[in-house]
Amino acid sequence: MIALDQVLYYAKKIKTLISLRKFEEAEEAATKITKNIFENAPTLRLDLDGTIDEAPEFYKTLSKVWPGLVIIVTCRTDERKAHEDAQKFGVYYDEIVLVKRLDAKAAIIKEYNIDVYVDDQDECLMDIPMDTTVLKMRNPGNFESGKWLYSEKTGEKI
Repeated sequence: MIALDQVLYYAKKIKTLISLRKFEEAEEAATKITKNIFENAPTLRLDLDGTIDEAPEFYKTLSKVWPGLVIIVTCRTDERKAHEDAQKFGVYYDEIVLVKRLDAKAAIIKEYNIDVYVDDQDECLMDIPMDTTVLKMRNPGNFESGKWLYSEKTGEKI
């Protein structure tokens, strides 16, 4: 479906769903308007624990208006629970990828050609390619008394 057709199709669907008071379905249809209609839209990678769960409303909105793919990469072993949690927070995603170690996230960033990466742990940010935009989520585990917390492995005092 070409971009204009996609927008018109979902706009009509939204109008119908709202008139039927099916607001959640209308919200999902609205999300489909912006998804994957822009060529070369950047891919967004989100962490689940310490990131999405720290600001679920923000990531719910961001993921639904993001024009490219949204991939959740999390250091978990239970895929079903990861899907349940992402859905509980209302986050739109194209794929969830589980890794066994924090440092394995960097390999996923390279493999999937991630353009924008959001995480809360510096250990996950160590080997990210320089052309990937990195955003760090602030939470009680990495920020205290007005200062970022880091280890000698992940930071250097200047």
